[in-house]
Formats: sequence, C-alpha cells, structure tokens
Amino acid sequence: MYCPYLRNIPPNVISTFTRLEELYLPAGRYGDCQIKWEVEGVNILDELKNLRHLTALEIRIPDANVLPKCLFLSKKLERYEIIIGNYEWGPFYRRHGTSRMIILNLETSSCCDDVQKFLSVLDGRGFPELEYLHVQNSSCFRTVVDYLESESCHHFLFLELLSLHHVLNLERIHNHQLSAESFCRLRTIIVEFCHKLKNVLSFSTYKALPLLQKVHVTRSDNMEEIFAIRSEKDINNGEGMDQIEFMQLRFLKLKSLPKLISFCSINGNKNTLDTPTPLFNQKVAFPSLEEIEISEMDDLEMIWPNQLYNDSFCNLNSLEVKECNKLLTIFQSNMLERIARLESLTICHCELVEQIFDLQGVDFENLHSGIETLLSELDINGLPKLKHIWNKDPQKMFSYKKLSSVKVNDCMSMKYLFPISIAESLSELEQLRVYNCGVEEIVGDGQGEVKVAPTFVFPQITSLKLKNLPRLKTFYRGVYTSQWQNLKKLVMRRCDKVELFASSELLNSRGNNEVQHDVSVQPLFIVDKVTFPSLEEIKISESNNLTIAQESFCNLKSMEFINCASVEEIFDLQKVNFEESYPRAVTHHQLQKLYIKGLPKLKQIWNKDPQAELSFKSLQQVEVSDCQSLKDIFPASIARNLSQLVKLDLENCGLVEEIVAMEGEAKASARFVFPKVTSIRLNKLPQLRTFYPGVHSSKWLFLKELEVISCDKIELLASQLLSFQENNEESHLDKSAQPLFLVEKDSFPNLEKLKLRGEAIKILQSQFSEQLFCNLKFLEVYNDKSVIFPICILQRLRHMKDLRLQYSSYKEIFSYDEDKTHVVIDSRLDMVLQKLECLMVYYCVNLIQVVPSSASFQNLTFFRVWSCNGLKNMMTSSTAKSLVQLREMEIEYCKSMIEVVAKEGDVTEDEIVFGKLRTLTLADLPSLSCFCSGNYSFELPSLEQLTVKGCPEMKYFSSRDVTTPILQKVKRDWSDGREYTLEGDLNTTIQQMQDSREGHPYNWKEEDFWDSEDED
Repeated sequence: MYCPYLRNIPPNVISTFTRLEELYLPAGRYGDCQIKWEVEGVNILDELKNLRHLTALEIRIPDANVLPKCLFLSKKLERYEIIIGNYEWGPFYRRHGTSRMIILNLETSSCCDDVQKFLSVLDGRGFPELEYLHVQNSSCFRTVVDYLESESCHHFLFLELLSLHHVLNLERIHNHQLSAESFCRLRTIIVEFCHKLKNVLSFSTYKALPLLQKVHVTRSDNMEEIFAIRSEKDINNGEGMDQIEFMQLRFLKLKSLPKLISFCSINGNKNTLDTPTPLFNQKVAFPSLEEIEISEMDDLEMIWPNQLYNDSFCNLNSLEVKECNKLLTIFQSNMLERIARLESLTICHCELVEQIFDLQGVDFENLHSGIETLLSELDINGLPKLKHIWNKDPQKMFSYKKLSSVKVNDCMSMKYLFPISIAESLSELEQLRVYNCGVEEIVGDGQGEVKVAPTFVFPQITSLKLKNLPRLKTFYRGVYTSQWQNLKKLVMRRCDKVELFASSELLNSRGNNEVQHDVSVQPLFIVDKVTFPSLEEIKISESNNLTIAQESFCNLKSMEFINCASVEEIFDLQKVNFEESYPRAVTHHQLQKLYIKGLPKLKQIWNKDPQAELSFKSLQQVEVSDCQSLKDIFPASIARNLSQLVKLDLENCGLVEEIVAMEGEAKASARFVFPKVTSIRLNKLPQLRTFYPGVHSSKWLFLKELEVISCDKIELLASQLLSFQENNEESHLDKSAQPLFLVEKDSFPNLEKLKLRGEAIKILQSQFSEQLFCNLKFLEVYNDKSVIFPICILQRLRHMKDLRLQYSSYKEIFSYDEDKTHVVIDSRLDMVLQKLECLMVYYCVNLIQVVPSSASFQNLTFFRVWSCNGLKNMMTSSTAKSLVQLREMEIEYCKSMIEVVAKEGDVTEDEIVFGKLRTLTLADLPSLSCFCSGNYSFELPSLEQLTVKGCPEMKYFSSRDVTTPILQKVKRDWSDGREYTLEGDLNTTIQQMQDSREGHPYNWKEEDFWDSEDED
C-alpha cells in the first residue's frame, strides 16, 4: 500500500489490515506529511500493533507528541523508514540503498522518553538491524542507547551511518563500554553541535569499527577525544598486534573542538610532560586515510607523533589545516617520506606557523634515491610568522615536479618562495600566485653560494600573478636564465622595488655579469628573444621601471598598465634592428587590446616609428586615460594599418595634441581608413588640435558612436578641399588650424550616436553635408552656450530618433532662422520631428520654450524635462494632441512651471487623448497648479503609474473630466512608498492629497538639486 497524498485515516481502519505485510505512508510531494494521526481522541498510530505480519513500513510523524506510550511493532519488520518530527531532506539522507532508517527531530517535542521506548521495541537487544540513525535538534536526549538492563552489549550490529546534529544535551551515545561487535558495520559518523559529548564512542577493545570510512565531528565544545579505548589488554597479545588500526578510515574532518586532546585515547592517557600532545596517538594507525581537514583548534600544538608505524598516513592525499593558532610546524621531518602521495595541501590562518616542511632533521645521506612526491596543489594563506615553506633545500632528494598550482597569500615574514632545487624541477607548474607577502625573491639559495648559474624552465606555467610584494627585488639574486614557453597571463601589482624586464645585453652593459652583484638593480625577468613566446595577456598596476622589449612578446593579445608613476614608454623599439630581427616582410604583432591609465610620466607608447617593418594590425581596442605627459598616441605607420581597430577611447591626457604623430618628412597626403572602428571617445583633451598634423584624409566606414567632450582647441570636421590648397605640397601646415577630421562627404556613413560638449558643438552650426551623418539616430549636446538650438540641424539629420540636451544656455529649442519662410520650413520641421522617439532636456535654466506651438511629435514615446526653471508650460494643446505614441513623460525640478499643457485661444470644449501613456511623473514643481487649466477633458486609457511629488500648489489635474480606467493608485513619494488609492476620479484624488498636506507644507529648495552653473 503506497499513499503519498493521504490526509485522513478514519479510526479502526488500519487495525483491520491484520494480514498486511507492507505499509507506505511517506511525505507528500514537498516533503511534508498531512496525515492527522489523532482523530476524535483516537490515536491512529496505536493501531499499528495489530499489524503482526508487517515486514515493511514507511511512515512520517511530524508531531512526536502524538506518539503513543506503548507502541509495538511487528516482530517480522525487516524494512522501515521512520521519521519522527519535522525534517527537511538534508545532505545525510540518501533514500536508495537504505532499508532500515530512523530520523528524529524532536525540537518541539516533550516526549523523548516515549521516543526512546519506541526505539527500544524495534529490537530488545539494541537495534541490531538499524542501518541509518539521524538525531537532530533533540535537546531532551542525554543518551541514544540507554539500555543498561540488557545482558548483551552488542548494540547497532548493522548500523552504517550515525548522524547527530544539534543535540545540545547529549552526554553520551551509550551508557557503557561497547564490545567489538557493536557498530561493526559503521561506515560514517557525523557529529555537529553536541556540546556535552566528551567522546563519540568508547570501546573495551582495540578491534572496534573495522569498516569505518568517514568521521565528521564539528563544533562540540567539550569533545576531548573522538574515540576512547578503556582497556589495553588486547594490545601486544598473541596475535602480534601492537597498534590500533582504523583500516578503512579514509575521510576525517575535525572542526571547532576547543578541548580536543587526541583523536583516540587509550585508558584515558594524557601527556604529563611539557612536550606537545600530538593529535594522533603513536599506537593508532591510519593506513587508508586519504583526506584530513582540521580547523579552528586553538590548542592544537602538534598533529603527528614523533614515532609512526610503517604504513600510517602513507595514503594521505589531501590535508587542510585552518585556524590552528598554536601550531609551529605542519610536517616534522619524520613525516616527509610518509606524505609522498599527498596531492593537495592547504594551510590557512595559523598565526604561529613558521615552516610547512621541516627538512632540518632529514638525514639525506641515509635516504634512498630521490623521493618523487605527488603534491600538485599548494595553497598557503594568512601565516604571518611563516619564514619558509621548505626550511632547507632538499637537494633533489625530494622532488616536487608534480606541483601544478601554488598560491601564497598574506605571509609577510617569508623571504623567498622556492629553494633552488625545487624551482629547477617545476616542470608541471601551471599557476603561480603570490599576494601580500614579504618575499624579496621568488627563488632563494638559502644554503650559500651557487657556483653554476641555474636555469629555471617552466614549460607548463600559464598564469603568473604577483600582487602587493613591496620587498620583491628580483626573481633570483644570482646569475640565471629562465624560460616561460607557455606563460599566457602575467599580472603584477604594487611591486615597487623591482624592475620588471631587462635584457641580458642591458645587464652586461651595467656590469652585472658576475655571480655576486647588486640585487637592487636586478630585473624580475631577464629576457632575450622570444623569452615569452606564448604570453597573451599582461596586467601591470602600481609598479615602476617598465619597458616592453618587442622581440620577447611577439604573441601578446592584451596589455593593461594602470597607475605606474615612473613609466615613460611602453614599447622600446629604439634598439631593434628590424632587418636583423625581422628579415622577411612586415611582421604583424598580435596585440588586440591596449589599456593605459594613470601613467603621469608616459611620453610615448612607441618610442620609435617602426616604418612599416612592424604592424599592429590586430589591435581592436585602445583606451588611454590620465597620462599627462603624453603628446600623441600612434606613430603614423601603425595608424595606417589599424584595419581591425573597433574602439578608441582617450580621456584626460592634458598634453595630447594629435592622435597620430607626424611621419618624419612625409610630403604626400596621408590617408587613414578605419574599416571596423565603431566607437570613438575623446574626453578632456584640452590641447588636442588635430587627428594628424599633415595633409590627410580619414574614413570611418562603420563608426557608430562618436563622443567629443571638453576638447576646446579643435575644429571637429572640415572638408579636405576647403582646408588645403590644391596640389600645394610645399606649403607649411599650421596644425593649430587643422580640424580633428579631414573628411570626405561619406566619411561617416554608419554613424548613429553623437555626443558633443564644449567647442566641438560648432560642428552643428557648420554647413556639413547631409550625407556626412546620413544615419545619425542619437544626438547629445552638453554645455552649449548658444541661445537657440536651430531647427536646421535636425533638417540635415533626417533619421534622428533620440535627442538629449543638457546644461546649455538655450532659450528656445527647434527655433526658425531669422528670415523665415514658413511654408518650406514647416514641412521640413514636421518631417524631422515626426521621426523623433525620445526627447530629454536637462538643466537648461534659461529655457522658456521646449517646442514651437505648431510642432507635432507623432512618434515620440519618451519625453523628459528636468531642472528647466524658465519653463512655464511644456507644450500647447495642439502639440499634446499629436503625442499619440507617448508612453512615458517625466517633468521634474522646474520651479516656474504652472501647467503642463497650455491652452490655445478660446476653446469652448475639446478632448486630448494620450492613448498609450503608461507612466506620468510630476515631481518637485512648486508652482504647478494643474496639468491643464484649459477647457479640455483628458483620456488616459493606458495610464498605470502616476507620481505626484512636491507639487504643493496643485489643486486638481484638469479643469474638466479625466478618464483613467486602469489607474488604481497615485504615488506621492518614492522614498517611503506612500500611495493614495484612486477614489472617484483623478481630480478628486489630487484634491484629497492636497488636503492631507495641510500641516506638512512642502519646502522646495533649489539647492537640493544640482546647480547647472557649477557644471563644467
């Protein structure tokens, strides 16, 4: 019988199934049980005693208080899953493979005695067939087995998993010592938050727990030992056994056990001497242990005993030690041969640890041939006293060539990372990361002089990251060579005392070709040709003494340099003999991204024009900012070959006068074609005068976004024919008179977005061709000092959809010229404005008119006006009628606005429909009296959200009816979410809002908002 959705069982029904053999009453679909076990005073569970043939039972009883005091189950019961109390399936529960399981969660129960009696009736000899027992949040439990009257001590003969979680008052699992047969099949022990337990299990024999595989004991404040052996009589017996063996134990986790003395004690033995007590007793062996995790053990001074049995810990694969603040050493010398199979080692936040591997006591003369360890991952973090990882060079008697990942962080007492012999053997190292350490060198000799210059070969390393190493001076203080065949990523930050790269030729010129030399001038890397043949990405920040030698980095794809105060140049091409280095035709550099920020002394990115011998045609993105000494960006030969360039972003470079430097004595007109550039941003370049100072033309076939901000010395655009005399190759060009772009009529055929600020706005007043910006859709104008924004601009931008005007001096927008001929101009105006979809006007404090009275915006969907203090209204009624597509309108911080829609002449009765308007915001308009005072009714059939905030003079919405069929509430404030439910019509609700303000007047302060005059 399987009934997952059963809710009600009438009394005397279950008891009638006297021949029933299997009964399944599990939880519902979401893990809950809705069965009512008490009905009309009758306990349904009590009827289970009548099912004497029952062999299988699955039942969930959320409320343990309904458990009957005398519950008897069939003696034939073979399979059962019994859950008492509320329990959500956690990581311990695995339905498959478990045929006898009990889960208890008695957090809200007051009947623990009844529960224990219920457990005992499963078998009067101590649960011999139970396989899975989980007890959780059951504070009334003091013991799990309290069966002292039993003649047998053979409890839990089939138990495989014992899980105790948050059983705060549990003092012991059993009341007496257990025999070897008890728990003989136990494989997993999990104990958490059992603060009164002093040990998990106590046995009278060393033969206990032969199948135990996993022990997980955490956060139990009084735990002194995990296991206790109270008799030593079986040790050294006739079987030849002289140790306690946990033969199958593979996983061990001990966490936050402040009183733990030993993993396993024998007859309560405690060290009476002043020597540290090891966590593992020397008479206890762990031949199969693979993973150990030890954390938050403040009194632990020593992990391993000084004497070990031959096979103990020999299979250890992973060790993690965290927050053990009395440990001084992780591995004593006697452990080094034992841990040859260790693959992963993590040591974190141990305040006193001084060394990881103690090699001082190793007798190298008596060692067998070199021991090859399997250590592949080494993670060390937060060891402030750590002096050495290896406190002596193993001299190749221990090999660590399997190391693939080394991460070291926050070890300020450490002077170097690797001894020489280890560094020379790191053939499989893939990742090296050193952060926040006191290292002076990466490789240290440690033992004295080295007569032969070592060679460090790292064939597999792909990532090298060095951050915040203020004392780092060199990679290795002696003469050496290094190879990094597969290094792909190099990250370096705050390594102020080290020179990053230098060639061996340069070192020789400094006179540093002897073994002993001044390490203060040593580079981190001694580079020669193709030293880094695979390097693709460099990120250098807050470091000095940087120059890139082109030959060594032929495959770089990305370079970032940030806040390097002393760097004067990036690419050093001065000493490159292109004929010798590149005997064939043009050599193409693979660089795709160049990012430079905060290099105040940078004078040149390339210190020599390669004259077409070297190409950077793969460059896709160039961003340069905050480089106050830089005068130009590209040499001419490089700029002519930027066929893959997509983005150019230059900002706050005060001395940049041109983008491309003049090409020697070039006489012919230069032509620059950028077939893939989509975005150009020029911001705060006060000295920028031209793109290229010589005669030239440029073409930007796919440019979509152009932003020119605060570049006040440039003329943005000019035609080549207007700017230069024809065929006058001898004339001297004054670059101060050059435009930024010398263009042809179709130079920007795909430009869609244009942002202008400062003098660059003059382009809008020039007589540019309509074909020049034939696809422009977005225009943002910032800080224009003009009084009007002329309509002639938009007449030449016929595809304009989004117009944004900010911090400008306009009094009128879309103004006609002085000599107006209305018939032609009106038709052009309508044609342009009908395509506009978004209009935003910010901080134009002199503005008195947004749009002409006859303007029509049939496709406008978004209309926003902010802080335009001269406006008294937004539009006329005729313009309002044209807004048939408007979806959102916002008017905020306009202190003079009286109404939004102004009336036109004498109107007896009329209607305005905003058919698609969904959101309307009127905020901080201290003079607003209404939306419209004219004789107009309004229909807003789609209005969903209306906000009226800071409008103290607003008495009503409109003088006539307002229809808002789906509007339910009016928001008054964004900050506290105050809303008014619409009662009656909108006019009535506005009046109620006004009445509620009495006694709480709105104080509008202009200084609460941005002052446009403070903007630059």
